[in-house]
Amino acid sequence: MAAFAIIASKIFFERAKTMRCYGFITVVLVQMAVLCGAELTPFAIPLEMDAQSPLLRAFEPLTENDRLSAREHFITSDGRRVRLWGVNLSFEACLPTHQDAEKVAGRMAEFGVNTVRFHHLDTASWPRGIWSRDGKTLHPEALDRLDYFIDQLARRGIYTNLNLHVGRVHSRQLGLPQADEDYDKMVTIFMPPLIAAQKEYAQALLRRTNAYRGMTYAEDYAVAIVEITNENSLFMWSAERVLPTLPPVYADELRRQYNVWLKQRYESHEQLAERWMKDSEPLGEQMLRNADFADFSAG
Repeated sequence: MAAFAIIASKIFFERAKTMRCYGFITVVLVQMAVLCGAELTPFAIPLEMDAQSPLLRAFEPLTENDRLSAREHFITSDGRRVRLWGVNLSFEACLPTHQDAEKVAGRMAEFGVNTVRFHHLDTASWPRGIWSRDGKTLHPEALDRLDYFIDQLARRGIYTNLNLHVGRVHSRQLGLPQADEDYDKMVTIFMPPLIAAQKEYAQALLRRTNAYRGMTYAEDYAVAIVEITNENSLFMWSAERVLPTLPPVYADELRRQYNVWLKQRYESHEQLAERWMKDSEPLGEQMLRNADFADFSAG
């Protein structure tokens, strides 16, 4: 705390030279000195939950009546509107031991959480992710832990949001060149082998039976949301830089699909040019001195 006070005082005095507020600075420093000398009060959140907490009974276990559908809002099968209040878990946090799963699920229920988003399951191999070391099969221990955790959450009224493609680099397993370092983003949208690989993974995960639930993830009313792909678009991840420099195997396929789409919409090149040039105007002069933002200090 003393070191913090010294650093803070230097910052404040530097600013005070231009702000002319030495009086204010003095008051602040006096208060900081008092705080530094005061005895701090310990604040610890106990690991074990309060068994008498009413929050532990806030949510009943999920049932078929709690199956959600999206109709402007999230609506249960028996007509109740639901607001989701969730947290995000990533990597090995998605795969706790059975003992930890029970504690974490209970703690989340106590905090009023009713949704858990399972993120980056597909990015790494066990124990950080769901894949075996060969990168081709799902690890049995990871699946067992995931199954048990989802069941423990459901028993406490907590839905699951399951992410599919987040960080999996399918191109590496298929022997394709990597388009970029961003988890095969963009190319997974249009490249047939990568789309097929995503489908294969989705089927392997969603069609297997959860032994603790007695149903597949695809059937489970506790699995409320399945995200097909995360933060993925042709207009994200520095697309203006990545798309023009795609390896030929990707660039050729994207160009082929785009040309097919154009031919389906327009009968001739002349019609295409006419439609695309309608109401067009030439670009005006560049108004920014630092148009490409190469120098962030420039105006």
